[in-house]
Amino acid sequence: AQAALPAAEAAATDPDDKFYLGQFRLQLGIGLNDKAMQQKAIDEVLASGSEGAKPEIGKFSFYAGQFAYQAKDFPRAIQRLTEARAAGYVPTTAGQPTRDLDLMLAEAHIRANQPQQGLAIIEQAVQAEKAAGRKAPADWYQRAASVAYQAKMAPEVTKWTRLQVLDYPTHAVMKPVAIVP
Repeated sequence: AQAALPAAEAAATDPDDKFYLGQFRLQLGIGLNDKAMQQKAIDEVLASGSEGAKPEIGKFSFYAGQFAYQAKDFPRAIQRLTEARAAGYVPTTAGQPTRDLDLMLAEAHIRANQPQQGLAIIEQAVQAEKAAGRKAPADWYQRAASVAYQAKMAPEVTKWTRLQVLDYPTHAVMKPVAIVP
């Protein structure tokens, strides 16, 4: 199958051909566990312009964003993950929706030295969890507070630590300390 790729590339002239070539390359890349081939295939599918790709744009953009993130190409990760988000793609684990896209997009912004954008996305993810009747994990608050602290954004540090305490109050009892004069 790999030997047939050059001929298939030469024959792929219209958007649908390019879409199917990308699909073929993706299946081959998955079978060979070749991440570079998978990434190239996803980029081909996204660039094909085929009507067949449109229903899957969100999913393919998410995977392209993941590859870019793993390669530490944060501007490209932001671009692709934003496209996935705009397409309404929601990743799932065991059939349940996750906030993986939002968290990866937030982290890409943070690592691209755009902490405000990253914090805004974390806040949206927290609000979405609350709207769904769930409590956001405590580590989301901790990460947001840490990012705000490192970026010297004191009001944001206060905001995120306060939100964490509201959602995760502790029952620690403070013991009185004797002060010796």
